[in-house]
Amino acid sequence: MSTDGERVQHRHPSLDLPTPSGVASALVHTSTVDAAVAAAKVLTVVLLLDLALSPAVAVGGLMAFAIYASNKLVDAEDETNAPERARFVGRYRRELAVATGVATVLALALAATAGPLALALTLLPAVAAVAYSVRLPVVDRRLKDVLGASTLLVAVSWALPTVALPIVWVDGAFTATAGVAFAFYLVQTAVAFEVRNVRDVTGDRAEGVRTLPVVFGTARTRRFLYAVDATALAAYATATATGVLPVAVGVVFGVATVASVGVTRCVDTGRDDARVCLLRDANYGLVLLVVALAA
Repeated sequence: MSTDGERVQHRHPSLDLPTPSGVASALVHTSTVDAAVAAAKVLTVVLLLDLALSPAVAVGGLMAFAIYASNKLVDAEDETNAPERARFVGRYRRELAVATGVATVLALALAATAGPLALALTLLPAVAAVAYSVRLPVVDRRLKDVLGASTLLVAVSWALPTVALPIVWVDGAFTATAGVAFAFYLVQTAVAFEVRNVRDVTGDRAEGVRTLPVVFGTARTRRFLYAVDATALAAYATATATGVLPVAVGVVFGVATVASVGVTRCVDTGRDDARVCLLRDANYGLVLLVVALAA
C-alpha cells in the first residue's frame, strides 16, 4: 500500500524544467548563438551598404551554425579546454550532426540560386575549416599548427563572405565603405580567435598546437592584440573623417573595438572566460542597431 506522501508524489510529479542558464548554455553549445551573430553581421552589411534584403542573411547564419557545430563534433581539445561543452556535445551528438547536415544543405541550396560566385563564397568557410583541421597532402601539416596562418585563414574566410555575399547576391559594387566593413569584421574575428587561443592555451599546448599564446605567452599576445585594435581604431577614425563611414557607424565601430580590448584584457584572469567572450558577440548586436538607426 502506498503512503500519503507517495500518492501526492504520484499525482504531482516534479518536473525537471530547464533553467535560464541551462538554456543559454545549450544555445551556445549548439552554435545557435554563432548562427545568430553571423546573420546579424550580414544584415549589418546589407543596411550599411543600402543593399536589397536577400537570402544572404539566412545563408550566413546557416553556414555559421553548420561549421561551428561540426567543429565541436570533432574538436579533441574541447575535452581539456571546454569540458562542459564536450559533455553536452557527447550527449546530443546525433541530433547535432543531423542539424548540421540540414543547415549545410539549406545554405548551399539557397546560395546556388544566386550563382557560382555566391556558392563559392558560401563554401569558403567550410573549405577553410577543412584546411584548418586536416593534414594537407603536400606539406603534411595542418594549418592550425602553422603559427599565424590559422588566424589569418579563419578571419578572411569569415569576413569576406560576410561582406561580399550580400553584395554579390544583388550584383552590387564593392565600395570603400564595404572595404572598411571588411576590415572591421576581419580584425574582430582575428582578435577573437587569438583571445580564444589565450583561453585555450593549456589544451593547445598539450595537443601540440602552435598558437601565439603557446609560442609567445599570454602577456605578449595581449600586447599584440592591443596594437591590432589600436591600428583598427585609427583606420575607423580616418574613414569617418573622410566620409567613407557615417559618423554614427564610425563611433560604434570604435566602441566595439574598445570593448574588444576589454575582452582581451579580462580573459584568462580568473573570470568566467566563456561569458566574457560572449560580450564580443553582444557588440555585433549593438553595431547592427546603430547601423539600422543610421540607415
